[in-house]
Amino acid sequence: MRKGDGMNRRLPVAAAVLLCAGLLAAVTATAAVLKNNATGETIKGTLTPQKINGMSVFKAEDGSTKYINLSEWTVVEADAAPPDESSSVSRTKCAYVIPITGPIESIALIEALDKALAEAMSWNATVLIFRMNTPGGRIDLAEKIIKAIEKIDWATPVAFVSGPDKQSLSAGAYICLACTKIYMAPGTTMGAATPYSSNSSGAAEVDEKFQSAFRARFRALAQTRGHSTVVADAMVDSNNGGIVEVFIGNQRQLVTEAEADRLGKEHKEDGKFRRGKTVNPNGKILTLTSNEAADFEIIAGIVPDEKVLLEKMGQPDLILKEASWLPDWVTKTMRVREKAVQDARNEYRVHIKQVAAYVDASASTTYLLQCMRYNQLAIDELKKCAKCVIDLERMAKDDRYEIWINEESYSKIKAEMQALYTLLGAEKAEHDYRLRRMRGY
Repeated sequence: MRKGDGMNRRLPVAAAVLLCAGLLAAVTATAAVLKNNATGETIKGTLTPQKINGMSVFKAEDGSTKYINLSEWTVVEADAAPPDESSSVSRTKCAYVIPITGPIESIALIEALDKALAEAMSWNATVLIFRMNTPGGRIDLAEKIIKAIEKIDWATPVAFVSGPDKQSLSAGAYICLACTKIYMAPGTTMGAATPYSSNSSGAAEVDEKFQSAFRARFRALAQTRGHSTVVADAMVDSNNGGIVEVFIGNQRQLVTEAEADRLGKEHKEDGKFRRGKTVNPNGKILTLTSNEAADFEIIAGIVPDEKVLLEKMGQPDLILKEASWLPDWVTKTMRVREKAVQDARNEYRVHIKQVAAYVDASASTTYLLQCMRYNQLAIDELKKCAKCVIDLERMAKDDRYEIWINEESYSKIKAEMQALYTLLGAEKAEHDYRLRRMRGY
Protein backbone atom coordinates (compact mmCIF):
# COMPACT_ATOMS: atom_id res chain seq x y z
CA MET A 1 0.00 0.00 0.00
CA ARG A 2 2.93 2.30 0.59
CA LYS A 3 5.57 3.30 -1.88
CA GLY A 4 9.19 2.42 -1.23
CA ASP A 5 12.42 4.17 -2.12
CA GLY A 6 13.36 4.35 -5.80
CA MET A 7 16.63 3.03 -7.24
CA ASN A 8 18.52 4.32 -10.25
CA ARG A 9 19.64 0.93 -11.59
CA ARG A 10 17.31 -1.24 -13.69
CA LEU A 11 17.53 -4.73 -15.18
CA PRO A 12 15.90 -5.62 -18.52
CA VAL A 13 12.34 -6.91 -18.02
CA ALA A 14 13.04 -10.40 -19.41
CA ALA A 15 16.10 -10.83 -17.19
CA ALA A 16 14.12 -9.53 -14.20
CA VAL A 17 11.36 -12.10 -14.70
CA LEU A 18 13.95 -14.88 -14.93
CA LEU A 19 15.65 -13.58 -11.82
CA CYS A 20 12.32 -13.55 -9.94
CA ALA A 21 11.65 -17.14 -10.96
CA GLY A 22 15.13 -18.17 -9.85
CA LEU A 23 14.72 -16.43 -6.52
CA LEU A 24 11.42 -18.17 -5.84
CA ALA A 25 12.85 -21.56 -6.69
CA ALA A 26 16.08 -21.28 -4.74
CA VAL A 27 15.75 -19.14 -1.64
CA THR A 28 13.67 -18.60 1.46
CA ALA A 29 13.62 -14.80 1.12
CA THR A 30 15.61 -12.20 -0.80
CA ALA A 31 16.05 -8.51 -0.05
CA ALA A 32 14.97 -6.70 -3.21
CA VAL A 33 13.70 -3.52 -4.80
CA LEU A 34 10.89 -4.02 -7.30
CA LYS A 35 9.35 -1.53 -9.74
CA ASN A 36 5.83 -1.80 -11.13
CA ASN A 37 5.95 -1.91 -14.94
CA ALA A 38 2.67 -0.01 -15.33
CA THR A 39 2.69 2.61 -12.55
CA GLY A 40 6.39 3.03 -11.83
CA GLU A 41 5.79 2.39 -8.10
CA THR A 42 8.84 0.99 -6.33
CA ILE A 43 8.78 -1.23 -3.25
CA LYS A 44 11.71 -2.22 -1.08
CA GLY A 45 11.73 -5.19 1.25
CA THR A 46 11.94 -8.98 1.18
CA LEU A 47 10.67 -11.27 -1.56
CA THR A 48 9.51 -14.57 -0.05
CA PRO A 49 8.72 -17.90 -1.75
CA GLN A 50 5.23 -18.01 -0.25
CA LYS A 51 2.21 -17.64 -2.49
CA ILE A 52 -1.38 -16.77 -1.58
CA ASN A 53 -4.00 -17.40 -4.27
CA GLY A 54 -1.25 -17.42 -6.88
CA MET A 55 0.22 -14.08 -5.73
CA SER A 56 3.78 -13.82 -4.42
CA VAL A 57 4.26 -12.52 -0.88
CA PHE A 58 6.49 -9.44 -0.54
CA LYS A 59 7.29 -8.11 2.95
CA ALA A 60 7.90 -4.37 2.68
CA GLU A 61 10.41 -2.45 4.81
CA ASP A 62 7.61 -0.58 6.64
CA GLY A 63 6.29 -3.87 8.05
CA SER A 64 3.37 -4.29 5.66
CA THR A 65 2.88 -7.31 3.41
CA LYS A 66 2.05 -7.04 -0.29
CA TYR A 67 0.69 -9.63 -2.69
CA ILE A 68 2.14 -9.19 -6.15
CA ASN A 69 2.08 -10.75 -9.60
CA LEU A 70 5.77 -10.97 -10.45
CA SER A 71 5.09 -10.62 -14.17
CA GLU A 72 3.93 -7.06 -13.47
CA TRP A 73 7.14 -6.04 -11.68
CA THR A 74 10.80 -5.51 -12.60
CA VAL A 75 13.54 -6.45 -10.14
CA VAL A 76 15.62 -3.29 -9.81
CA GLU A 77 18.00 -4.73 -7.24
CA ALA A 78 18.35 -8.01 -5.33
CA ASP A 79 20.76 -8.78 -2.48
CA ALA A 80 22.33 -12.09 -1.57
CA ALA A 81 19.94 -14.76 -0.40
CA PRO A 82 19.64 -15.64 3.31
CA PRO A 83 19.89 -19.27 4.57
CA ASP A 84 17.54 -21.74 2.89
CA GLU A 85 14.54 -23.57 4.38
CA SER A 86 16.72 -26.33 5.80
CA SER A 87 18.12 -23.97 8.44
CA SER A 88 16.96 -24.40 12.04
CA VAL A 89 15.69 -20.82 12.13
CA SER A 90 13.36 -21.25 9.17
CA ARG A 91 11.95 -24.47 10.62
CA THR A 92 11.08 -22.93 14.03
CA LYS A 93 7.32 -23.15 14.51
CA CYS A 94 5.24 -20.53 16.26
CA ALA A 95 1.77 -19.51 17.36
CA TYR A 96 0.66 -16.31 15.65
CA VAL A 97 -1.80 -13.93 17.33
CA ILE A 98 -4.19 -11.92 15.16
CA PRO A 99 -6.05 -9.25 17.16
CA ILE A 100 -9.58 -8.37 16.07
CA THR A 101 -10.29 -5.30 18.15
CA GLY A 102 -13.22 -2.90 18.22
CA PRO A 103 -16.17 -2.75 15.82
CA ILE A 104 -15.91 -4.87 12.67
CA GLU A 105 -16.80 -2.13 10.22
CA SER A 106 -14.13 -1.66 7.55
CA ILE A 107 -12.96 -3.65 4.54
CA ALA A 108 -9.46 -2.60 5.66
CA LEU A 109 -9.76 -5.31 8.32
CA ILE A 110 -10.04 -7.93 5.58
CA GLU A 111 -6.96 -6.55 3.85
CA ALA A 112 -5.09 -6.55 7.16
CA LEU A 113 -6.17 -10.15 7.81
CA ASP A 114 -4.76 -11.22 4.44
CA LYS A 115 -1.47 -9.54 5.31
CA ALA A 116 -1.43 -11.13 8.77
CA LEU A 117 -2.08 -14.61 7.37
CA ALA A 118 0.77 -14.20 4.89
CA GLU A 119 3.01 -13.05 7.72
CA ALA A 120 1.94 -16.04 9.85
CA MET A 121 2.86 -18.38 7.01
CA SER A 122 6.26 -16.73 6.67
CA TRP A 123 6.84 -17.34 10.40
CA ASN A 124 5.86 -20.99 9.94
CA ALA A 125 2.88 -20.67 12.31
CA THR A 126 1.11 -23.89 13.24
CA VAL A 127 -1.46 -22.24 15.52
CA LEU A 128 -3.40 -19.06 14.72
CA ILE A 129 -4.92 -17.34 17.74
CA PHE A 130 -7.67 -14.88 16.85
CA ARG A 131 -7.79 -12.61 19.89
CA MET A 132 -11.39 -11.39 19.91
CA ASN A 133 -12.22 -8.10 21.64
CA THR A 134 -15.21 -6.75 19.73
CA PRO A 135 -18.84 -5.70 20.16
CA GLY A 136 -19.48 -7.10 16.67
CA GLY A 137 -20.28 -5.29 13.47
CA ARG A 138 -20.99 -6.05 9.85
CA ILE A 139 -22.01 -9.61 9.04
CA ASP A 140 -20.69 -9.36 5.46
CA LEU A 141 -17.20 -8.58 6.77
CA ALA A 142 -17.43 -11.33 9.37
CA GLU A 143 -18.36 -13.73 6.57
CA LYS A 144 -15.23 -12.73 4.65
CA ILE A 145 -13.12 -13.38 7.74
CA ILE A 146 -14.80 -16.73 8.26
CA LYS A 147 -14.21 -17.80 4.66
CA ALA A 148 -10.54 -16.91 5.08
CA ILE A 149 -10.39 -19.00 8.27
CA GLU A 150 -12.13 -21.93 6.60
CA LYS A 151 -9.45 -21.99 3.90
CA ILE A 152 -6.62 -22.34 6.43
CA ASP A 153 -5.21 -25.86 6.17
CA TRP A 154 -1.66 -25.11 7.37
CA ALA A 155 -2.44 -24.12 10.96
CA THR A 156 -5.04 -24.63 13.70
CA PRO A 157 -7.34 -21.58 14.04
CA VAL A 158 -8.24 -20.84 17.67
CA ALA A 159 -10.46 -18.08 19.07
CA PHE A 160 -9.49 -16.36 22.31
CA VAL A 161 -11.99 -13.89 23.79
CA SER A 162 -9.83 -11.39 25.64
CA GLY A 163 -9.00 -7.70 25.89
CA PRO A 164 -10.15 -4.49 27.60
CA ASP A 165 -13.79 -4.78 26.48
CA LYS A 166 -13.98 -8.45 27.59
CA GLN A 167 -16.41 -9.47 24.87
CA SER A 168 -16.91 -11.08 21.50
CA LEU A 169 -20.48 -10.39 20.51
CA SER A 170 -22.57 -10.51 17.35
CA ALA A 171 -20.23 -10.86 14.37
CA GLY A 172 -17.44 -11.59 16.86
CA ALA A 173 -19.26 -14.67 18.15
CA TYR A 174 -19.81 -15.73 14.55
CA ILE A 175 -16.05 -15.62 13.95
CA CYS A 176 -15.38 -17.56 17.17
CA LEU A 177 -17.51 -20.44 15.92
CA ALA A 178 -15.41 -20.60 12.75
CA CYS A 179 -12.41 -21.66 14.83
CA THR A 180 -11.71 -25.23 15.87
CA LYS A 181 -11.34 -24.30 19.54
CA ILE A 182 -12.62 -21.39 21.62
CA TYR A 183 -10.97 -20.11 24.79
CA MET A 184 -12.11 -17.21 26.97
CA ALA A 185 -10.32 -15.02 29.47
CA PRO A 186 -11.88 -14.73 32.95
CA GLY A 187 -14.83 -12.33 33.07
CA THR A 188 -15.44 -12.20 29.31
CA THR A 189 -18.69 -12.78 27.41
CA MET A 190 -19.64 -14.23 24.02
CA GLY A 191 -22.90 -14.41 22.05
CA ALA A 192 -25.77 -12.09 21.01
CA ALA A 193 -25.38 -12.68 17.27
CA THR A 194 -28.79 -11.62 15.95
CA PRO A 195 -28.32 -10.07 12.50
CA TYR A 196 -30.02 -6.72 11.97
CA SER A 197 -29.98 -3.71 9.69
CA SER A 198 -30.77 -0.03 10.23
CA ASN A 199 -33.93 1.42 8.69
CA SER A 200 -34.31 4.94 7.31
CA SER A 201 -34.81 6.37 10.81
CA GLY A 202 -31.66 4.65 12.10
CA ALA A 203 -33.52 2.12 14.23
CA ALA A 204 -32.43 -1.53 14.20
CA GLU A 205 -34.71 -4.04 12.50
CA VAL A 206 -34.48 -7.77 11.86
CA ASP A 207 -35.25 -9.22 8.45
CA GLU A 208 -36.82 -12.63 9.11
CA LYS A 209 -35.80 -14.11 5.76
CA PHE A 210 -32.18 -13.08 6.19
CA GLN A 211 -32.20 -14.18 9.82
CA SER A 212 -33.41 -17.64 8.81
CA ALA A 213 -30.61 -18.00 6.25
CA PHE A 214 -28.04 -16.65 8.68
CA ARG A 215 -29.24 -18.98 11.41
CA ALA A 216 -28.77 -21.96 9.09
CA ARG A 217 -25.26 -20.78 8.18
CA PHE A 218 -24.41 -20.17 11.84
CA ARG A 219 -25.64 -23.63 12.82
CA ALA A 220 -23.81 -25.35 9.94
CA LEU A 221 -20.59 -23.54 10.84
CA ALA A 222 -20.88 -24.65 14.47
CA GLN A 223 -21.54 -28.24 13.43
CA THR A 224 -18.54 -28.28 11.07
CA ARG A 225 -16.23 -27.05 13.83
CA GLY A 226 -17.68 -29.37 16.49
CA HIS A 227 -19.54 -26.70 18.47
CA SER A 228 -23.10 -26.97 19.79
CA THR A 229 -25.68 -26.18 17.09
CA VAL A 230 -28.29 -25.57 19.78
CA VAL A 231 -26.08 -22.88 21.31
CA ALA A 232 -25.48 -21.37 17.86
CA ASP A 233 -29.25 -21.17 17.30
CA ALA A 234 -29.81 -19.49 20.65
CA MET A 235 -27.17 -16.84 19.92
CA VAL A 236 -28.99 -15.86 16.73
CA ASP A 237 -32.73 -16.26 17.39
CA SER A 238 -34.65 -15.51 20.58
CA ASN A 239 -37.35 -17.96 19.46
CA ASN A 240 -34.93 -20.84 19.80
CA GLY A 241 -37.07 -23.08 22.00
CA GLY A 242 -34.87 -22.51 25.03
CA ILE A 243 -31.81 -24.53 26.01
CA VAL A 244 -31.60 -26.95 28.93
CA GLU A 245 -28.92 -29.25 30.22
CA VAL A 246 -29.94 -32.91 30.32
CA PHE A 247 -28.20 -36.15 31.26
CA ILE A 248 -28.77 -39.54 29.68
CA GLY A 249 -26.99 -41.76 32.13
CA ASN A 250 -23.59 -40.08 32.55
CA GLN A 251 -23.73 -38.31 29.19
CA ARG A 252 -24.52 -34.59 29.26
CA GLN A 253 -26.26 -32.82 26.38
CA LEU A 254 -27.55 -29.33 25.65
CA VAL A 255 -30.96 -29.55 24.00
CA THR A 256 -34.08 -27.48 23.40
CA GLU A 257 -36.98 -27.58 25.85
CA ALA A 258 -39.00 -29.60 23.34
CA GLU A 259 -36.18 -32.11 22.92
CA ALA A 260 -35.79 -32.36 26.69
CA ASP A 261 -39.49 -33.23 27.02
CA ARG A 262 -39.17 -35.86 24.30
CA LEU A 263 -36.11 -37.44 25.91
CA GLY A 264 -37.84 -37.42 29.29
CA LYS A 265 -40.73 -39.43 27.87
CA GLU A 266 -38.42 -41.75 25.95
CA HIS A 267 -36.42 -42.66 29.05
CA LYS A 268 -39.30 -42.64 31.51
CA GLU A 269 -39.13 -46.37 32.02
CA ASP A 270 -35.34 -46.87 32.23
CA GLY A 271 -34.77 -43.88 34.51
CA LYS A 272 -31.66 -42.77 32.64
CA PHE A 273 -32.97 -39.26 31.96
CA ARG A 274 -32.19 -36.40 34.31
CA ARG A 275 -32.85 -32.72 33.72
CA GLY A 276 -30.13 -30.23 34.65
CA LYS A 277 -29.86 -26.43 34.57
CA THR A 278 -31.66 -24.10 32.20
CA VAL A 279 -28.93 -22.62 30.02
CA ASN A 280 -31.14 -20.11 28.22
CA PRO A 281 -34.92 -19.57 28.39
CA ASN A 282 -36.98 -19.33 25.22
CA GLY A 283 -37.48 -15.73 24.09
CA LYS A 284 -33.99 -14.60 25.04
CA ILE A 285 -30.86 -14.21 22.90
CA LEU A 286 -28.01 -16.21 24.38
CA THR A 287 -24.92 -14.47 25.75
CA LEU A 288 -22.56 -16.57 27.86
CA THR A 289 -20.01 -15.58 30.46
CA SER A 290 -16.70 -17.40 30.45
CA ASN A 291 -17.75 -19.41 33.52
CA GLU A 292 -21.06 -20.43 31.93
CA ALA A 293 -19.39 -21.36 28.66
CA ALA A 294 -16.82 -23.49 30.49
CA ASP A 295 -19.41 -25.07 32.79
CA PHE A 296 -21.50 -26.21 29.85
CA GLU A 297 -18.35 -27.27 27.92
CA ILE A 298 -19.06 -24.87 25.09
CA ILE A 299 -15.46 -23.64 25.14
CA ALA A 300 -12.17 -25.48 25.54
CA GLY A 301 -11.24 -23.58 28.67
CA ILE A 302 -10.72 -20.34 30.60
CA VAL A 303 -7.18 -18.97 30.32
CA PRO A 304 -5.59 -15.65 31.33
CA ASP A 305 -3.34 -15.29 28.29
CA GLU A 306 -2.02 -16.90 25.12
CA LYS A 307 0.85 -18.63 26.91
CA VAL A 308 -1.50 -20.58 29.16
CA LEU A 309 -3.75 -21.21 26.15
CA LEU A 310 -0.88 -22.97 24.38
CA GLU A 311 -0.21 -25.01 27.52
CA LYS A 312 -3.86 -26.08 27.52
CA MET A 313 -3.46 -27.12 23.89
CA GLY A 314 -0.42 -29.18 24.78
CA GLN A 315 1.94 -26.95 22.78
CA PRO A 316 3.77 -24.89 25.42
CA ASP A 317 7.00 -24.74 23.42
CA LEU A 318 5.55 -22.73 20.53
CA ILE A 319 6.99 -19.23 20.20
CA LEU A 320 4.34 -16.49 20.38
CA LYS A 321 4.33 -13.84 17.68
CA GLU A 322 1.67 -11.20 17.07
CA ALA A 323 0.33 -8.96 14.33
CA SER A 324 0.54 -6.04 16.78
CA TRP A 325 0.49 -3.59 13.86
CA LEU A 326 -2.96 -4.72 12.70
CA PRO A 327 -5.43 -2.56 14.74
CA ASP A 328 -3.56 0.69 14.05
CA TRP A 329 -3.11 -0.20 10.38
CA VAL A 330 -6.86 -0.78 10.00
CA THR A 331 -7.75 2.46 11.76
CA LYS A 332 -5.21 4.52 9.81
CA THR A 333 -6.16 3.00 6.46
CA MET A 334 -9.86 3.52 7.10
CA ARG A 335 -9.31 7.17 8.10
CA VAL A 336 -7.09 7.89 5.08
CA ARG A 337 -9.77 6.56 2.72
CA GLU A 338 -12.61 8.33 4.51
CA LYS A 339 -10.60 11.57 4.31
CA ALA A 340 -9.98 11.07 0.58
CA VAL A 341 -13.72 10.74 -0.01
CA GLN A 342 -14.60 13.71 2.20
CA ASP A 343 -11.87 15.86 0.63
CA ALA A 344 -13.21 15.15 -2.86
CA ARG A 345 -16.73 16.05 -1.78
CA ASN A 346 -15.61 19.22 -0.03
CA GLU A 347 -13.46 20.28 -2.99
CA TYR A 348 -16.41 19.79 -5.32
CA ARG A 349 -18.59 22.02 -3.13
CA VAL A 350 -15.89 24.73 -3.01
CA HIS A 351 -15.28 24.69 -6.76
CA ILE A 352 -18.94 24.58 -7.81
CA LYS A 353 -19.61 27.52 -5.47
CA GLN A 354 -16.76 29.40 -7.10
CA VAL A 355 -18.17 28.60 -10.57
CA ALA A 356 -21.46 30.23 -9.55
CA ALA A 357 -19.60 33.28 -8.18
CA TYR A 358 -17.67 33.79 -11.42
CA VAL A 359 -20.80 33.34 -13.53
CA ASP A 360 -22.58 35.99 -11.43
CA ALA A 361 -19.58 38.31 -11.68
CA SER A 362 -19.49 37.92 -15.46
CA ALA A 363 -23.18 38.74 -15.73
CA SER A 364 -22.82 41.87 -13.59
CA THR A 365 -20.08 43.59 -15.58
CA THR A 366 -20.30 45.36 -18.94
CA TYR A 367 -16.57 45.23 -19.66
CA LEU A 368 -15.79 42.62 -22.27
CA LEU A 369 -12.31 41.76 -21.00
CA GLN A 370 -13.66 41.34 -17.47
CA CYS A 371 -16.42 39.10 -18.81
CA MET A 372 -13.82 37.03 -20.66
CA ARG A 373 -11.68 36.74 -17.51
CA TYR A 374 -14.59 35.63 -15.32
CA ASN A 375 -15.75 33.24 -18.02
CA GLN A 376 -12.32 31.54 -18.18
CA LEU A 377 -12.08 31.37 -14.38
CA ALA A 378 -15.53 29.71 -14.26
CA ILE A 379 -14.42 27.16 -16.88
CA ASP A 380 -11.22 26.41 -14.90
CA GLU A 381 -13.22 25.88 -11.70
CA LEU A 382 -15.70 23.66 -13.53
CA LYS A 383 -12.83 21.47 -14.74
CA LYS A 384 -11.73 21.11 -11.11
CA CYS A 385 -15.30 20.07 -10.26
CA ALA A 386 -15.14 17.44 -12.98
CA LYS A 387 -11.91 16.06 -11.53
CA CYS A 388 -13.56 15.75 -8.10
CA VAL A 389 -16.52 13.91 -9.60
CA ILE A 390 -14.19 11.57 -11.50
CA ASP A 391 -12.27 10.89 -8.27
CA LEU A 392 -15.51 10.11 -6.43
CA GLU A 393 -16.63 7.82 -9.23
CA ARG A 394 -13.30 5.98 -9.11
CA MET A 395 -13.54 5.55 -5.35
CA ALA A 396 -17.16 4.42 -5.58
CA LYS A 397 -16.07 1.64 -7.94
CA ASP A 398 -13.23 0.62 -5.60
CA ASP A 399 -14.60 -1.70 -2.90
CA ARG A 400 -11.87 -0.59 -0.50
CA TYR A 401 -13.46 2.86 -0.13
CA GLU A 402 -16.91 1.50 0.69
CA ILE A 403 -18.82 4.55 -0.53
CA TRP A 404 -22.14 4.51 -2.28
CA ILE A 405 -23.25 7.11 -4.82
CA ASN A 406 -26.83 7.39 -5.97
CA GLU A 407 -26.49 6.71 -9.69
CA GLU A 408 -29.49 8.84 -10.61
CA SER A 409 -28.19 11.85 -8.65
CA TYR A 410 -24.69 11.25 -9.92
CA SER A 411 -25.85 11.18 -13.56
CA LYS A 412 -27.86 14.36 -12.98
CA ILE A 413 -24.80 16.17 -11.57
CA LYS A 414 -22.68 15.13 -14.57
CA ALA A 415 -25.41 16.22 -17.01
CA GLU A 416 -25.75 19.61 -15.30
CA MET A 417 -21.97 20.08 -15.34
CA GLN A 418 -21.83 19.22 -19.04
CA ALA A 419 -24.67 21.65 -19.80
CA LEU A 420 -22.91 24.40 -17.83
CA TYR A 421 -19.61 23.66 -19.57
CA THR A 422 -21.34 23.90 -22.96
CA LEU A 423 -22.95 27.20 -21.97
CA LEU A 424 -19.65 28.67 -20.73
CA GLY A 425 -17.93 27.47 -23.91
CA ALA A 426 -20.56 29.19 -26.05
CA GLU A 427 -20.14 32.41 -24.06
CA LYS A 428 -16.36 32.18 -24.46
CA ALA A 429 -16.75 31.79 -28.24
CA GLU A 430 -19.06 34.79 -28.36
CA HIS A 431 -16.63 36.90 -26.32
CA ASP A 432 -13.77 35.91 -28.61
CA TYR A 433 -15.85 36.87 -31.64
CA ARG A 434 -16.75 40.27 -30.17
CA LEU A 435 -13.13 40.94 -29.27
CA ARG A 436 -11.94 40.13 -32.81
CA ARG A 437 -14.56 42.47 -34.27
CA MET A 438 -13.53 45.24 -31.89
CA ARG A 439 -9.91 44.79 -33.00
CA GLY A 440 -10.96 44.80 -36.65
CA TYR A 441 -10.21 41.21 -37.69
